[in-house]
Amino acid sequence: MPILREGDLLNGRFRVVGPKPLGSGQFAEVYKAVDEQDPTGKKQEVAIKIEREDKTSSREMRALRDLQGCKGVAKFVDSGSKKASPFIVMELMKANLADVRSKIPGQRYAKATTGWIGAQMVDILRGIHEKGYVHRDVKPSNVTLGGNLSRDDAGPSTRTLCLIDMGLAKKFETVPTQTAGGPGAFRGSTTYASMFAHAGDEQGPRDDAWSLLYMLAECHEGTLPWRALKASGLDDDAVKEGIHKMKLRCATAPEALCPNAGTPKELVEFSRTLQRVQRSPDPLDYDALKALCLAMAGGEDGEAIALDWERVAPDGVDGAGGGRTYADIAAVGNVQPLPAPPQGGRGLNPVAEPFVPPSKGPPPPTRVSHAIKNPERIDPDVASQIRNITRTFDVEQVIAICAGCASAMVEGNVNLHDPLVGDLVERCLDDFAQIASDAKQICNSKRHKRMKTEGA
Repeated sequence: MPILREGDLLNGRFRVVGPKPLGSGQFAEVYKAVDEQDPTGKKQEVAIKIEREDKTSSREMRALRDLQGCKGVAKFVDSGSKKASPFIVMELMKANLADVRSKIPGQRYAKATTGWIGAQMVDILRGIHEKGYVHRDVKPSNVTLGGNLSRDDAGPSTRTLCLIDMGLAKKFETVPTQTAGGPGAFRGSTTYASMFAHAGDEQGPRDDAWSLLYMLAECHEGTLPWRALKASGLDDDAVKEGIHKMKLRCATAPEALCPNAGTPKELVEFSRTLQRVQRSPDPLDYDALKALCLAMAGGEDGEAIALDWERVAPDGVDGAGGGRTYADIAAVGNVQPLPAPPQGGRGLNPVAEPFVPPSKGPPPPTRVSHAIKNPERIDPDVASQIRNITRTFDVEQVIAICAGCASAMVEGNVNLHDPLVGDLVERCLDDFAQIASDAKQICNSKRHKRMKTEGA
């Protein structure tokens, strides 16, 4: 059940509004609240991040306080605890880049918008790193459009980015330390963590910059080469190892980061610039990285371009109308669907030896076989689509839709050349063939029974 309820008052000042959290994670929930003692008298809206118990709150509050005044860091307002649940009150942000991208046609940003994002993020990371901190969780869902409180780097909210969630942020060592007993524990998001983080190395500015590169590649391509591994049904260790291998390949040949849209030459050079950073705490060439991003944006300062989320959405798109932009639409909801892989194109270039996971017995069941054995546990969204299709189309059309979907998935899968993904697709198609065979037997049985009945 939610930690807070609508109407709860924290610190005698912050009134929770809305029936449910704005978002939730592994440890924390985020709520919207109104500051009833706002010194300006405006009753500003704020965000309250609360944990059931102190997992990351102490670390995040310390980092947030230390980084006040840095470009792109949320304003700290207050803190406290409700019983045993610690909370932080901070600036309320607008939609994050993952939510915004999910609303834009094609679910990918234009090259110029991607470059603008990169230039802003290089500046934000520079400020954080100069304070001696490393974020360790740079990803699109942790980058938002500007907040609602006045700030030194003020500008239109759609022209300001903020890096949020300091729960993993920490001071980095200026001299790398060797962890006793081998590699350290993994910290960060598997999709965006650097290849060094996968290896258990102590993280520093270099690792935030690699995460930014992956984030920009996803902005441009609409997905990442290793996205399919996370939905492959493999166990977590095999997925992490597979992703690590693929990131090593892309470091060797960064052109493989965006196999369909084509990796911009600026991102290729971004990767090569990072390759020259030997140690995690070594200073980055922020000016060179920003210049590459601005070159993508097509201008000296990137401010002349029209950003994708500032475009007015056509009427009818997610209820759009009355001149609403894609940023406005994204701000309405909090759902962050995984981006759909781009249609068409080729698979990931084999730039290194393919990763083959260690044998661990029979392969895990696919979602197709799971649906056959447990139809009552099919994902509700999938079940709803099945009902809509079977009610709308006749049997021949339904079979054509199934065949078309299978064909489009195989033709459009950007990672099909990877052994892990290829094996999963093969097993899914085997399951699909078994379904067709079973359906044919049922059909023949029913027809036989009817013929016997009519003959009698």
